[in-house]
Amino acid sequence: MNGKYCFSQKVFCGKCGDILQRNMWYRPEKVAVWRCASRIRRSKTGRRCMIRNVKEPLLKEATVDAFNQLIKGHELASEQTNQSQHHESDQKF
Repeated sequence: MNGKYCFSQKVFCGKCGDILQRNMWYRPEKVAVWRCASRIRRSKTGRRCMIRNVKEPLLKEATVDAFNQLIKGHELASEQTNQSQHHESDQKF
């Protein structure tokens, strides 16, 4: 893999831990899917992973949702820190 796509070398199978690889499906319409490399070829143990493929639009949506949760958590933490500091300064006077 050469890192051509935004998820290349960054997304791993939750079942077996192998890397997900991008493939194109052309039925009924053209869509990119991410498949476990062990599903495409046998793993070192000789088994194939049976995890389902993930359509790229769904992977993108889940990634955006995860980043939004991180940002929201960061904003909440920042807000709580500011409130705590404000509360402490009120108690000093």
